Amino acid sequence: MRVFRRNGPTADLMDLAALVGELAVRAKDFASGPLSVHIIASPAAGLLRRPQPVRENLTCLRTILLDAAQDYMPNPDAEVSIHWGEFPGHPAEIAAGLSGDVRRLVLTLGGDGTHLEVLGSFMALPRKMQEKITVFRLPMGTGNDGADAGSLAAAARILLEGGRIERVRTVQVRPRGVEPFYAFNIASMGIDAFVTGITNRLKRRFPGDMYKLIADASTLFYEPLYGVHPMKIELNGSGKIEEILEGRYILVAFGVSGRRSYGDHKRILPDDNNLCAILTRSLRMKLVLKSLLYAGRHLSESGVYGRSADKVTIHYPKKLCLQTDGEARTLARENFPCDMEILESGIGTLQEKM
Repeated sequence: MRVFRRNGPTADLMDLAALVGELAVRAKDFASGPLSVHIIASPAAGLLRRPQPVRENLTCLRTILLDAAQDYMPNPDAEVSIHWGEFPGHPAEIAAGLSGDVRRLVLTLGGDGTHLEVLGSFMALPRKMQEKITVFRLPMGTGNDGADAGSLAAAARILLEGGRIERVRTVQVRPRGVEPFYAFNIASMGIDAFVTGITNRLKRRFPGDMYKLIADASTLFYEPLYGVHPMKIELNGSGKIEEILEGRYILVAFGVSGRRSYGDHKRILPDDNNLCAILTRSLRMKLVLKSLLYAGRHLSESGVYGRSADKVTIHYPKKLCLQTDGEARTLARENFPCDMEILESGIGTLQEKM
């Protein structure tokens, strides 16, 4: 096994990434044959920029590797490369340079933004090249709703003991007149996307659960400042429009499946439905609903709609905030109608066994 290290920011982070590489070459599902392992890490991700969690994870992985050394032998034909994202967008650039015909195991060591950048870059590859890639998303960010394991220790067990490989599904967001965006967990429009944009600008300066604090303030000020206008949502299944929802929706969330969270485990899609649309309401009812939403108990409330769809088309007469896996932007009125559709890629993702 050869290890290539690039741009390691600190000794502890370098050691942590190297230990992840040692685990990866012992992965049960990739035990033999040529294998190119790539670790794409973002030092600015929430847990990676905090020395104490890094040291705790180092201790944990060293113990796991010590116990596993005799039972899980490394693949002799595996090579490991460690890449460090140095600025926003860099993980996507790194991923774009990994195309080729060799079998690849790509471990993203960061938060949802890192996972999004890497997978989004792979979406540009031809299907045959995608099918050579398996991605494993490790939970090292501030919010880890899109990760494939609940902790680094759990990820180590999946690598060593074997998991299941599934095709990555994505929500392709196609606003009119611009290139599509991708979400591999949840895409949403409205107040939560507005909150996400502000949180992203402030979270590096202020520690803690900024999403909740800003959401509290936005409950008071979003509608007077931003407006909530009539919206039409067309729900498509089996290639045809099955239902149309119309009203003043303050939030619309569309996931690759149901039973998903965002904003650091806020349970917006708590059941098998992959669409949640919420009508605006009085200030008092907004405050009540916000608490229910965090707990995943909002779907029974009046004006909250849970649905399943393969594709939705959003019609809106004004500008509107959009977020895809925690990355926020603003759509102009000319970007509507906007389609959001679930697609299956050729990229594999390593998951815990059922």
